[in-house]
Amino acid sequence: MNFKKLLKYFSVLTALTISVYFIAYSCGWSEDECDSYVSFINPSITSTKNAEHFFYTPYNFFFQCETDSDLNERMKLPNENELEWQQYTGKRVSTNDIDSFINTTSNETLKQFYSQIEKNKIMVWPVSFRDNSMTKYFKETRDIEALGYIMFAKQCEGLSNIPADSWELPIVDSLQVSRLLKNGRQLFAAAKKTFIKERYLLQLIKTAFYGKRYQDVIRLFDENYESFKHDFSSVDRRLIGYKAGALYRLQRKAESAYLFSKLVDESNDYEQAFSTSVSFVWANRETNIEDVLKFCKNNHEKSMVYALAAMRNQNVYSLSSLQNVYNLDPQNKYLDILLIRELNKIEREYLDFRLQVERGYFVYDAWMGDCSMKLSKQDMENWYSAQNKAKLELNKFEAYLQATANSKLVNHIALWYAAAAYVNLLQDRFSEAENCLVRARASSPDAKVSAQIRVISLIVKWQQVPKITPSFEQEILPELKWFESYSQSHRSYRKYYRNLLKTVMPLKYASSKDSLKMVLCYHKFENEPIYINEEVDASPAARHFSDLYFSNSGRLMDSYFTQTQLDELKKAVTKPTSDFDRWLLARNQYSVDVINELKAVCYFRNFDYKMASQTISLNQQQPIVVNPFVAHIRDRQEGYFDDSLHSYSLQKLLDTLIVLKEASKNDVRKEFDYACLLYSMSYHGKCHRAWTFNRSYTAIDPYYYHANESYTPFEMQYYYADDAMKLFEHVYNTATQKDLKQHSLWMLAKCQQKRCNLEKPSYLGWYGDDNEEAKAYIKWNITSNTYLAKFYHDMKGSPYYDEVYQECGYLQLYASRQK
Repeated sequence: MNFKKLLKYFSVLTALTISVYFIAYSCGWSEDECDSYVSFINPSITSTKNAEHFFYTPYNFFFQCETDSDLNERMKLPNENELEWQQYTGKRVSTNDIDSFINTTSNETLKQFYSQIEKNKIMVWPVSFRDNSMTKYFKETRDIEALGYIMFAKQCEGLSNIPADSWELPIVDSLQVSRLLKNGRQLFAAAKKTFIKERYLLQLIKTAFYGKRYQDVIRLFDENYESFKHDFSSVDRRLIGYKAGALYRLQRKAESAYLFSKLVDESNDYEQAFSTSVSFVWANRETNIEDVLKFCKNNHEKSMVYALAAMRNQNVYSLSSLQNVYNLDPQNKYLDILLIRELNKIEREYLDFRLQVERGYFVYDAWMGDCSMKLSKQDMENWYSAQNKAKLELNKFEAYLQATANSKLVNHIALWYAAAAYVNLLQDRFSEAENCLVRARASSPDAKVSAQIRVISLIVKWQQVPKITPSFEQEILPELKWFESYSQSHRSYRKYYRNLLKTVMPLKYASSKDSLKMVLCYHKFENEPIYINEEVDASPAARHFSDLYFSNSGRLMDSYFTQTQLDELKKAVTKPTSDFDRWLLARNQYSVDVINELKAVCYFRNFDYKMASQTISLNQQQPIVVNPFVAHIRDRQEGYFDDSLHSYSLQKLLDTLIVLKEASKNDVRKEFDYACLLYSMSYHGKCHRAWTFNRSYTAIDPYYYHANESYTPFEMQYYYADDAMKLFEHVYNTATQKDLKQHSLWMLAKCQQKRCNLEKPSYLGWYGDDNEEAKAYIKWNITSNTYLAKFYHDMKGSPYYDEVYQECGYLQLYASRQK
């Protein structure tokens, strides 16, 4: 929501009503607060006008979610005051010109224009002012009473100009306030037209309010408002709002909250409804609700007080919130909003948690998938607690929903049956959910509720089938296509459709032990376009598996898929066998080349170099790594510039490795090169991308080796350069060439550095001299790295030692301890 637009209108047309309004405007807001949990119930299906700011947001009280484009379109419409001015001019003036004339014309220009009309002067005006239809209206009608009012309103405007980041009322000149009040009373008394006279009263009351003369506000209102209240207009709302604001400032907060609740109920203007609802919260937050109810004149007014209080209630399972409103006024227009708020709160508290437990790990939107993040024991205990509470509360809630719908007293009976169906769905009571959906369809739902019913029905069908079969996929495909199409034309449904792809569908496939379809559901979710300003933001085609690694599907495949599963995926993407598969594979990023790349890497990690080479040879585009055969003194993850001059494709690297491994048995220099290659492919080397797709810079294991822990062969090579170390040791012991012995000894010191056996801390800190964990690791290398000590004692004085000494801080620290 563009709150700057709300702050724009400080003139007569849209002056803000009380000081507590702008407190909310100063706070931050998220683009879509509702998209922080898995949900399938759309609050924008309600037909209640100006209800968006009451939609449930988990972390904030005052701002609405990003909803359907209906709201965005409505924010572009003229406000109610502009429409009233247009009606006043006989619809001869456009609302855009009204806005421009009043809000952008300077006081000096208006003064000169008034003089021209009054004295028939001929003056030259800028084209934008001359061609404005409101300018033409004043020239033709010579309505100097209305023009004089606008000029006076412009004088008062400065009093209410509150900076967007301010938490206090503006400081005003008391003499200026007195002068404006005196002039305003005279103009108010002289005005003939009711339309203009009421607006002078607005300026008087507004001026008194910002001058902090709150008793004057109430007196001006009580003495003069009675004659204007018959035709309730936007000005009436502002007049009442200023009185409510004055009551708030005078600490009469219960009465203030009551007036604000009436304003929310009666407002036809989105901006005014938002402001007054926020003000009700501020006026009510320190007031007992019973104190506010004492001012109510009937059950409807009482229901509004309860409704507004409930619409800021963040507590889950607040059935009493619904009951209080329903018991007083079953047709209260905000009752449906409260109903959906309760459903959304349950989704966040119960459904979202349940889905986390069912999948066993956390699934994030596309780029943050991490299948290693398991639920902890505490998470499970929290889940059991939430589940036990939900069993009681959901049964109670569902019974109340059905009873309320059966009473036929609420405005939208179909919505209440649909809500009962959804609560049954949350409890896996599918037949009961189906029965409620039948009743919902038979209760004459409007188009928006019908769409919501259809979404719930789709999920019920998907969830209740014991196992997903090809025939069921074909049966449900039309509904899935409808949901996809509907989400593209109705912005607010896009996240609900994406939620289906990342939770309900893949989890059902997982329970059916169909890991391939599970992954493809995640992938469809990841590639579902995000629509911004009605334009499709399509993902670029993936060239390598590394482009998809950080997705949920990519991480799952990399961590768990076998070669057989990868072959099945290749077959599925190459020749989809059904309309459902073709729909599921729309915008598929897993080309045959991308899958081949993962297959080759999987063979590589299992040290099957020949199969890895054979597989990657099918690809024209291959991963490239820098020269892996140089034994650098210091590791640099991306390699050095000279290394990039001799880069290797993955196939060339594998083929070289095969040849080199065999040659190393009889040639000590080849053995050294082979060891360098293995070290370069370790976590610490520059070619780790040859068989991994991501190097975690926060990994702990590479720096804390545990002899008693069970590491896979790949982990031993990748994290601890195990075979590389054995080869370097053999080269050092058998080589006769001086350079090989020197370089091998230094590489041994580097390998030994990766095998520190200190207690592994929860976090390895590298920054700051006072970090005990970092100092412990450095101390181990100085005191316990036998190869570092040997390099110091055996090589000291040689040119290579001096070269290493200049680059390596560890050697410098070790040498400083030997003096």
